[in-house]
Amino acid sequence: MGFIGTLAVWRGADVEANAVIPDVTESFQERGPWVVSYLDAELIGEDAAPLLSDLCRLTEAPALAAFVFESDSAFVTALAPGGDPWITCLVRDAVAGLEGLDEAGMTVRYGSSEQGAERAIEWSQRAGLTPDAGAVQQVLAVKDSPEIFLGLRLFDRLLSALGLPEPEEKPWYEGPA
Repeated sequence: MGFIGTLAVWRGADVEANAVIPDVTESFQERGPWVVSYLDAELIGEDAAPLLSDLCRLTEAPALAAFVFESDSAFVTALAPGGDPWITCLVRDAVAGLEGLDEAGMTVRYGSSEQGAERAIEWSQRAGLTPDAGAVQQVLAVKDSPEIFLGLRLFDRLLSALGLPEPEEKPWYEGPA
């Protein structure tokens, strides 16, 4: 059994997490001025939009949330101030199995991995970051892998590909240093 829950990402390490998001259980990672926190909430897709809207308003910066299921897949929703939320997923085959969708249904619900990459790169640029377009496309193109904790690992790789600074400490699922 893996991790199930929502990770929220926002710029503003100086912003008190509980003042911004009442459901924060703990800060997971700091990536320069960006914070990644665990939330005691299951926010998938459109359900994450109000949270992201609040974060954008309070921090005046883009925000992102990922609902991770069993550490093996993730539903990612992001928003920039003045923009529309977008959604994509990590580990497309796992998400398709969870939702009972074929590839056409996945494209209707989440867009293609290429469309997701375009939106992610645009979000990153609006955040003032410098994305690695090839790395973003590579992360979103993963359909399946036997790699343990794949959803969490891909989420971490996505944040790096979007241009967020690397975390000072390795995540728990990466094992001891």
